[in-house]
Amino acid sequence: LNSGDVTDDTILVVAGTGEADQTLTLYLEDSGATVTTQTASINGSGVWSIDTNTLVDFETYSLTATITDEAGNVSSASSAFVVNIDADTAVTLVVTDSIGSITGALTSGDLTDDDALVLSGVATNSDTSFDENAVVTITATLDSGSGASSSTITSGTATTDASGVWSLTTTTLTDGDYVITATIADVAGNPNTATFNVTVDLTAPTVPVLVVTDGEAGVDATFTGA
Repeated sequence: LNSGDVTDDTILVVAGTGEADQTLTLYLEDSGATVTTQTASINGSGVWSIDTNTLVDFETYSLTATITDEAGNVSSASSAFVVNIDADTAVTLVVTDSIGSITGALTSGDLTDDDALVLSGVATNSDTSFDENAVVTITATLDSGSGASSSTITSGTATTDASGVWSLTTTTLTDGDYVITATIADVAGNPNTATFNVTVDLTAPTVPVLVVTDGEAGVDATFTGA
């Protein structure tokens, strides 16, 4: 990592070099100015390593280190290394029908006559804050049914804005049962997935047949037409 990076790892390996056979003290200061310390012995080759205690998700830490020799002398602190912990993310998936007599947000399992569905959602961190600049990958897979292999009909990506919002419109869909999947990967590499089932039905009903009966004469007449 570089100072200032984001990581999804809550237990970091911190290592370095220093004066051989002395004691290294690692200081971890969070955004609330709470400092915890861990120590390690520097080996004869001047190398040391510490696995940190479990760090708090969605927290920023400033890491510094000092060396204490056998006489009790303490070195100046090292330059600070800043790291941001982001160990979780979540994504929502809303599918919207925007054409025809029935429009609005659909419920998973619904039917729709819209062949270009609007997909949208919000990405959030574990503390419910918005996850900005996360990449959401969308696939719409046509379910062939009866155990047959499915095929991906449309795919695309969207990037979340400062409010965690993303949006994407599918390419043209045909009749069929679809499984729409939104997979998110945030800047720390955290994955999460939301799925939605929808049936696209673009076929209009057949033209009705009208049967009109003359009750007086008992004569039937059949009409076919729109």
